[in-house]
Amino acid sequence: EGSFAERTFSAPQVVTVTPLVSTPLVDGVPANGSIDLPFQSATYRYVATTPDAGRVDPVIISVASSSTTVAPKVAVLGSAGRWSQLLSYSGSTAITPIPNEPYWLVVFDASGGSGFQYTLTTTPVARTMEEEPNDTFEMARAATLPGIVGPMQLASLTDVDWVKVTATQAEVGKRLHVVTQPGDADTDTVVEVFGSDGVTSLGGESDDFGLHEDHSSDPIPAAGDYYVKVSVSTFVSVWDAAESHYDLLITVE
Repeated sequence: EGSFAERTFSAPQVVTVTPLVSTPLVDGVPANGSIDLPFQSATYRYVATTPDAGRVDPVIISVASSSTTVAPKVAVLGSAGRWSQLLSYSGSTAITPIPNEPYWLVVFDASGGSGFQYTLTTTPVARTMEEEPNDTFEMARAATLPGIVGPMQLASLTDVDWVKVTATQAEVGKRLHVVTQPGDADTDTVVEVFGSDGVTSLGGESDDFGLHEDHSSDPIPAAGDYYVKVSVSTFVSVWDAAESHYDLLITVE
């Protein structure tokens, strides 16, 4: 805290520094772990699978907890492992990995929660492209779960985008986790999840505290179709094409 002046300690060996221990993470193989102490973290080393000619599909990286009182997130760092080059810090995020390049994933709960289990997953998925018109739930573009839709664009202040996903019986009681991300860094979105009628909201709109949204619905009540609506934040008064593109991530947790 305070200035950047040199700090000294009156006793030797006050701080013990130990080498970082990381756990290898494999595509499609969930990693289960626990946070036993407040502000404890766990670090993983991830290299995407390259199935053919070096091509790598987009990958959804997500962390889910066994406890409803905490919300751990996963920090994604590039190969250098520098915090100054943080790529993402979210419950779910998507990256298009560079072939054969390692990424560092750090699970952390900033609230200081402890004594809970978590599952960290990396899931390669095919990208679903936006197709217009998709301005009503009847016109919604179908996407798989988990899925990435984009690049998408909100083409005016009044434009809305609808996406349809289908929940299975095994996903009843879980939540749809919806994240918007660049696209354009300054795209300001609001998201909301609706039931099979396209009208009944599952938990209302996202909080709209920042530009991009990280929103979880109420629990899924039954197997069937559900709809995600994305619109422009009411804080935006002037539409700008350079602030209108985004990717939409939808997972079940």
